[in-house]
Amino acid sequence: MKNIITIQHTQSVHHTNLQRAVQTAEPLLQHTKSKLIIRKELREINEGEATGKSREWYNLNKAENTYGTYYSDYRAFPGAESYRDL
Repeated sequence: MKNIITIQHTQSVHHTNLQRAVQTAEPLLQHTKSKLIIRKELREINEGEATGKSREWYNLNKAENTYGTYYSDYRAFPGAESYRDL
């Protein structure tokens, strides 16, 4: 049986910088005797014009979600990815 450990950094400066996840994972490798595997598929969603903005700005400016609980096609901002795109 294999164990899969995922590491997430706390707060992103923008959505394309995942270096902090690597920096967080590296010291743990000596304790898990594991190999670091970086997958481009495991990334944050592109939020378009909200990239780099604060959570407060995001919440004040996001588009209304008209999809209800099923929101795979919802895009909060122009140029953003939906969950389906991701």
